Amino acid sequence: MRFEYTEAEKKVLHGMVKYPTLNDRELSEAIGVKPSTTTAIRRRLRKAEVFSTKRIPMANKLGYELLGIFCGKIGPAIEASVRKTFLETVESLPQIFYSIVSSDSLFSVGYFKNFSEYRGFADAAWEQFGESDVIDQGMWSWAVFSFERAKMVNFFDYGPPLRYIFDIKEKVHIDKSVEKPSKVRLSRKEKIVLQGLVNFPESSDKEVAERVGASRQAVSAMRKRFEKTGVMKTLRVVDLGKVGYSIIALAHNQFTPPATLESRWNYLLKIAEIIPQFLNVASNPESILMACAKDYEMYHSVRNKAIKLYTEKGYLREEPMLMLFPLSDTKTIKDFDFSGFMEALVQEED
Repeated sequence: MRFEYTEAEKKVLHGMVKYPTLNDRELSEAIGVKPSTTTAIRRRLRKAEVFSTKRIPMANKLGYELLGIFCGKIGPAIEASVRKTFLETVESLPQIFYSIVSSDSLFSVGYFKNFSEYRGFADAAWEQFGESDVIDQGMWSWAVFSFERAKMVNFFDYGPPLRYIFDIKEKVHIDKSVEKPSKVRLSRKEKIVLQGLVNFPESSDKEVAERVGASRQAVSAMRKRFEKTGVMKTLRVVDLGKVGYSIIALAHNQFTPPATLESRWNYLLKIAEIIPQFLNVASNPESILMACAKDYEMYHSVRNKAIKLYTEKGYLREEPMLMLFPLSDTKTIKDFDFSGFMEALVQEED
């Protein structure tokens, strides 16, 4: 259901997405809306589930090397019980933290410690589901991006969709939270507090402290340190349907050898200006982009503009693999669920 928004509501919602760690007083100063109005709007929008707060453990700071993505078409003729087992298996995979599914398509993304772990994961999934016709093998993609070499142009920043739908003029922001990997060493206590913060992102420091058996002051200090050092990122995730979108579109682009990431950079920025994207990961040979559209007319218009930018330079190796997820037919089966990842991190020996 779409809502109509006042100018103040647009400012507050966009401000919460842009400045997710600010409290109401700080946010009101940043966006020029009275503190009482800011608080009232935030509470109203949260009650309507227009947005939610998530905390992401940044794997590039925790000894992990890769972001892995798999997406594609689900076989149209599979039995309901086979489909149910397939989706339950995807949901149970500890590496996967975000996954959506429609009647005929699936998209999943996860963290992997190294290529061997990713390859083992991919091979096992292919063996398990390839023979059962769950996977439409002609329309399935696997993509792996090294934190060392890839660029995370947008890593689940919902600011661009809001700026587009609310007609907010602002320069393109490049997400720098997923930079080159580095190992930040955490004590077991720090890992447990990080686990509590990530698993209960809507909870206050006091509530998290009670859950993990630490003091509120310790949790507050660690939270600020995790955010400052890039170990954890706080997000405001927007319900795209409630701000006027009806479609999520995914594009897997593959590029010719001369079309390096460096040579394509200006085009990446141009595409970021015209597409309301919330995920854009790019490397030399390929990229994955997820964006949203108000309707099919908008989708076709934006798609054609993006493809034209790349084809006029001869960058594309082949036609992009495109998938549509109509929001009315799409279910989120993993919603920034890092419980498996965090449990593995806590159990790691220093």
